[in-house]
Parts: sequence; C-alpha cells; structure tokens
Amino acid sequence: RLKEAQRSLGGLGALGREGVRLLLDDDDCAGCRVLVIGRQSASDAAAQLAAFGAEGRLTYASVDLGADYAALRDALGRFCDGVAPLTACLHLAGTYGRATAAELSSDALAAATRAKAAGAVHLHRAAIELEQHPAFVHFGSLATVYAGTGLAAYASANAFLAWFACWQ
Repeated sequence: RLKEAQRSLGGLGALGREGVRLLLDDDDCAGCRVLVIGRQSASDAAAQLAAFGAEGRLTYASVDLGADYAALRDALGRFCDGVAPLTACLHLAGTYGRATAAELSSDALAAATRAKAAGAVHLHRAAIELEQHPAFVHFGSLATVYAGTGLAAYASANAFLAWFACWQ
C-alpha cells in the first residue's frame, strides 16, 4: 500500500520548479548557475528544463540522493569543478506516502525516509569532501509535529531533518 501511495517530492516537483524559477528570475542571482538533482532520467527532465529557458545556467543530474552517494558526489564535483563555489543547497527531496507504523516493515520505513534523511547527510558529506561551504536550506513539513494517521514514515523523516538542520 505504501509503495502505491508514494509520491516523489523535490527535484522538479512543484516546489522544486518554483524554487528554480525564483532563482533564475531574481536579478540578484543573474549570474548564478543552478544544479537540479532528481530521480527522473535526464531525458524525462529535458522538457521541464527547457521550459525555464536558462541554457547554460541550469544543469540536471539524475541521482537518487538518498541511495547513491557516489553519484551525488560526482554530480556536485562536476558542477563545482573550478567554475564557482557551491553557495547554497536547497534540499527538497522526500517521499510522501500513507501507511501506519504497524504497516511499515523496516525496509519500507528505510525506503520511505531515505531521500529526506540520508539525502541530507549525503549532501552535507559531499560538500565537506569537495571543500564546499554552502548555506543549507532544508525543506521539512508540519507533519513533524501535526502528523495525521498514516504519516509515520513521512513524519519521522521530517523530524530527523529538523534535528539534522539544527545540528548542521
């Protein structure tokens, strides 16, 4: 049931697209480059990226943020390589799905929390290894405090993220 209900957030989801649009349209960010990381393939993301009309300023990397640290580090390394430092990291990744705690096996809980929890750790670790010092903005949810029935995994991932942001 959880697998059927899961919805991918971040990357080129609704908040991700709006964040990218705000960065590309802001006069204060006129020279900035944006790297979008998402799980969909680059070919599937191409039409969405083209709609921004920001050729040369917008790069996409198909990476499972929470599961593939090496690919994430490589994508960030290619993006930063001698061009400009990584100044900010907006972490919107997450998986939303409804299932009670009793319905979640340990594997299902890990899969449901991986993008938000492990993704935050992976971004932090990659920045350190690449000697980058970006400002981190982590997007959480009120579900951390006001979770409804069936939001066990989503609420726990967001609770971890709130703790991690404070630690960071």
